[in-house]
Amino acid sequence: MKITTLKTRLTDVPFANPITTAIHNMRSVGCLLVYLETDVGLVGQSYIFTLNAVRLKAFDEMVRGFSHRIVGQDPHYVTAINSAIWSEINPTGYAGVTISALSALDTACWDLIGKSADRPLHHLFGACRDRIRTYASGGLWLSQNIDELVNEAATFLDQGFRAMKVRVGKADPREDFERVRAVREAVGPSIELLADANQALTPKQAIRLGRMLEELDIGWLEEPVSVHDLVGQAEVRNALDLTIASG
Repeated sequence: MKITTLKTRLTDVPFANPITTAIHNMRSVGCLLVYLETDVGLVGQSYIFTLNAVRLKAFDEMVRGFSHRIVGQDPHYVTAINSAIWSEINPTGYAGVTISALSALDTACWDLIGKSADRPLHHLFGACRDRIRTYASGGLWLSQNIDELVNEAATFLDQGFRAMKVRVGKADPREDFERVRAVREAVGPSIELLADANQALTPKQAIRLGRMLEELDIGWLEEPVSVHDLVGQAEVRNALDLTIASG
């Protein structure tokens, strides 16, 4: 099997209503769709997404710029393909647009590998289970009022979710507490409830909020401070009984 063509397509999918987190205002999700066509008829697919389609054309240019590294190659040699691209991006750096483009091509190659074997990738990687727990993450936004939060939490329960995530990061932690408490009271004690601050807080603010949320049996507090503030993350973790998560 050889890759014959690399194709991309840009699309911007609007949300029904704007979405707000502590650090984002989102009206749409822009996607760069990546297709690797082969001489046996299989097509490997992957995508890169950006909020509000920001810099989507830059991702497209970077992905298509690696066409010479991937067309004509056997996707089973994905490690060799990755190594060639890795060497090429050395002067540019291994972050942001460059590594996202490499990731998209890597994923599309693995999609081809799975399709050619007619097996899901977790079987090829070495499976240890046939199902995993999931939680509802596409809702309970910071821009919603308490009534909207409670109604959406009920919808998630109707859909079969046994865990869900609430966004926090208001200027007043007491407001966050009341919002999370309303959801906890609506879903009951048996549902796992998670909180995500989207990096909005200082360590001091995160510790104050975390101590309040401990009363509500929260499964974890996600990204309480900047992902680059490792010292701050450790400070928050050491001060709380909550699990601290990265997203």
